[in-house]
Amino acid sequence: MTFVVFLVVLDKLPSYYGRITRSRAARDAVLSVLVGALVTVTTLAATGADPDRIAGYFVEHAVPDAGGHNVVNVILVDFRGVDTMGEISVIAMAAVTVLTLIVMRERGETP
Repeated sequence: MTFVVFLVVLDKLPSYYGRITRSRAARDAVLSVLVGALVTVTTLAATGADPDRIAGYFVEHAVPDAGGHNVVNVILVDFRGVDTMGEISVIAMAAVTVLTLIVMRERGETP
């Protein structure tokens, strides 16, 4: 749903925003670096507690709970199956969107 809303908003944006000045580009660059640093620090703080405990859980439970020896496949199919299905749905929706845009372009339509 978020992807569809994103495409609708993207369709309504103007194609030209005007002249970009150096000060505006510098401001945008500084803002981008700050947001990237914030995301990096947040990710490191959230995952830095004890990652071995999570990995150990999956290694210990792969064979008895799921019956598989390939831990990566067991995680993707058995432990995180719904999440994997959601990711596949997003990729399929993106593919359909790209196909629609290509067909519209061949007909001479604008989105």
